[in-house]
Amino acid sequence: GSEAVVQRLIDRLPPDTISSREWPFAIAAAASHRYPKTLDILLRNYPAPGVPQDVLDRALADAADYEVYDLYYPRNPDEPEVAWQRGIETFRLLLAHGASPNAKPPLSIYRCSWVKHRPIIYATIDCSMGLDMVDMLVDHGVDLPEGRSGEMSLFARAVRNGHPDLIRYFFEREGAVIDINEE
Repeated sequence: GSEAVVQRLIDRLPPDTISSREWPFAIAAAASHRYPKTLDILLRNYPAPGVPQDVLDRALADAADYEVYDLYYPRNPDEPEVAWQRGIETFRLLLAHGASPNAKPPLSIYRCSWVKHRPIIYATIDCSMGLDMVDMLVDHGVDLPEGRSGEMSLFARAVRNGHPDLIRYFFEREGAVIDINEE
């Protein structure tokens, strides 16, 4: 697959051929498109002293904000189940390398400049097909924001998603404070 091509390319290039500015973009692209095998190769081969914390944090946020359509490189979207499994692997890999689910990283090159930061848990709930990613974030100490006036609660996001495990999890967590009139 493409990960073998990436590894061969890295192995065959003379040192410093890939500029230090390009490595973070490669990490962001692999995470954003949920290519865990390619991401693993990039993380293992990242030049010394290793992957900067802000690059890991941004990659985790990009993986959570998974988009199936890329304006610059239109492609057929992956089957949801395939993208979901690759997302789980991508999350696991980035968290194992020290990515923080509570960081407020700079906006990705793949996001519009008018998009403001939002907690990673929002995007994770919005695109989840189960509790796997939410559990990983909770295990790594993600802050679960309390619903603020005018902002959708985590439970409401889970209901909008529709996955029964998510709904049950956030109902049990927020059950005592659910606003029945929330959209």
